[in-house]
Amino acid sequence: MSRATFYHLATLWRSNVHLALRIGGRLFPDA
Repeated sequence: MSRATFYHLATLWRSNVHLALRIGGRLFPDA
């Protein structure tokens, strides 16, 4: 796997985690 591909996947994963946290924050305000 090339370094550029790895960086792209890492960035995509981070954005997905941020999105999941935002959705989780809406579903569970206490968390």
